[in-house]
Amino acid sequence: MPYPSENEIEKILADQEGQKASFDLSYGESFFFSVQDEITDPLHPENPIRYKVADITVTDSLPQAQFPEESYVTDYDSAVAPLLNEDGTLKSHERYSPDAEDTTAENIETVGSKFITATVEITNTEDSSQEAYITPMLELLKTDDAGEFERFYVQPASAAYASLSVEGEPLFQSIQQFTGSRKKHVRFAEIGAGETLECTFAWVVDDDCTDNAYLAFFDMCGSGTNSYPRVKATG
Repeated sequence: MPYPSENEIEKILADQEGQKASFDLSYGESFFFSVQDEITDPLHPENPIRYKVADITVTDSLPQAQFPEESYVTDYDSAVAPLLNEDGTLKSHERYSPDAEDTTAENIETVGSKFITATVEITNTEDSSQEAYITPMLELLKTDDAGEFERFYVQPASAAYASLSVEGEPLFQSIQQFTGSRKKHVRFAEIGAGETLECTFAWVVDDDCTDNAYLAFFDMCGSGTNSYPRVKATG
C-alpha cells in the first residue's frame, strides 16, 4: 500500500480535527432536557421511540414496596443486600480519587453513596410493535476551565460496588420483559403500536457526584458522539 502524500495526510488530519470539533461542540443546550419534556432521537429522527422523564429523585434508600427484589438487574441477595446498612442506605465504599492520575493504593479514598431513581415514559409512535432499547444510561459531566462540559468517570476500588454501577447501567428496572433465568436482553422491551410503557429505574452514584449526574437517552451502551439527549438528575 503506497504511503499517503502530504496533501492526503493534511486532509486526513483536517477530517480528524473536524470530527473532534463536532464531538466536543455537541454538548450544546439543545441536547439538555427537563422533566416532562418529550425527548426524541436527534441522530435518527425516524426513530419512533419517544421518552419523557415523569420524575427523577436522589434518595438515600429504595423502599422494598416500591423497589421489589425481583426487579433488581443483579441478584439482590448476593450483590445488593450485602452493601446495604440495616436502614437500607448504602454502606460507604472505597474508590480511586477522581483527581488522581493512577489507580494506586495511596489514591484510594472512602465515600458514601446515594440512589438516583427515575420514572420514565417510553412511547412507540409507530403503527406496529417495536422491540426497543428502553434504558437510559447514567453519566457524569463537569465543566472545564472554559465552562465546557466534559465527561468523567469514578472508578470504585471495590469489585462488589462496581457491579452495581457498571458503565452507567441501572441496578433496578421495573420492566424486564425479556429476562429469563439469566436476564438476557434486560434492557429491551416490546412496545405495541402507539403504546406507552412506564418504567422505573434506579442507579447508584457517589455522594459528591449527584450534582454531576445526567440520564442519557438513545445512548445504547455508550456511543461515539455526545449528540444525544440528557436530563440532569438534580433538576
